[in-house]
Amino acid sequence: MTYEPTKEYVERAARVLAELDGIAFDAAPKNKQEWTRKRGMFGGRFRDVNEPMQSDFLESAEAVLLAHHRALAERGVFVVEWKPIETAPKDGTVVWVYVAARSEGVQEELPAFQTCCAYHPDAGWCADELREVTHWMPLLPEPKP
Repeated sequence: MTYEPTKEYVERAARVLAELDGIAFDAAPKNKQEWTRKRGMFGGRFRDVNEPMQSDFLESAEAVLLAHHRALAERGVFVVEWKPIETAPKDGTVVWVYVAARSEGVQEELPAFQTCCAYHPDAGWCADELREVTHWMPLLPEPKP
């Protein structure tokens, strides 16, 4: 199973790293190109920039999160998080999905549930015809013998 932290999760971690360094994440330039553009500098003169950028914190945060999850996986601990269904694989891979509750247009409220399924090009997410699949996460690895 490959762990891919969400953009929101990486940004939260980047903000923590910036705070630990005493830097306001939102006040830092997004990247070196933005830094030079704001200062009217062009032509690659940003090589000498020695100021932390948001992109630096984001890259560091992603690396820390990946290393952390690798270390957990080596000990048999798996941390997964729900991702928007729009980001799910549509190649027939079976994933764990969250199907939202529904009360509109039905006689009796239909509760939310979780199940595994795959996306089908002709039919979409075949978890339930009356409810919407809203989130997904990868399946856990199979147990070791």
